[in-house]
Amino acid sequence: MAGNLWACLDNQAVIKRTLNPLSPSLSSQAITDEVRALLETWEREHQGKRAALKWVPGHAGVAGNEEADRLAGAAARLFPPFNCTVTVAAGSRWARRMVEKDFKQWWGAQKQNPEKMGLPEPSTGSLTKMSRLCWGRLLAARSHHGDFEKYHKAWGHPEAERRCQCGARKTPIHTFTCQRLPGAHSLRYYRGRPMDLESLITTKEGEECIKVWEDKYFKN
Repeated sequence: MAGNLWACLDNQAVIKRTLNPLSPSLSSQAITDEVRALLETWEREHQGKRAALKWVPGHAGVAGNEEADRLAGAAARLFPPFNCTVTVAAGSRWARRMVEKDFKQWWGAQKQNPEKMGLPEPSTGSLTKMSRLCWGRLLAARSHHGDFEKYHKAWGHPEAERRCQCGARKTPIHTFTCQRLPGAHSLRYYRGRPMDLESLITTKEGEECIKVWEDKYFKN
């Protein structure tokens, strides 16, 4: 005689959606409804028995779960999809991958100015959280488009002030080396390691270093 039926899953979101009829899933609603109906049918056919879902940790060496992952992967390779539908979640992942791929291809096709510092491969990930002012200064230093002596000379701005109040020429790197800049020494180190000017301006670690500097000297 059959005992209780336990379907073990390593996805808590799927379990919650299946057990709660009022929790719709925009990406896999049809499958969720089908699983819920199968569990209810099994309970009706086996009076006094229970059909339920149980969570197990994924990739934790649980034998049954590891075997299920292996069989699911094998089935996906053996049996191609029989329709052209795609879930919202899968479509979103595909769209993000395509945007990243196209963006990187576009970036690779751009001519790099040898006079500028080389920038890392672009990313569509989240930006470092710092003020618009700091981002403006950093982007100006990266692009060489800003309040700089060479920029004003190239575009014919005779009225522009080409020297900083400290007396130095306005250059992209001077933004972060000016003697008048509060706590400028903090931009020379990040997490106990030296930070050179090129890394400060062109890398993710440099962005984090600038954020720490801004938080310390301008947000207190």
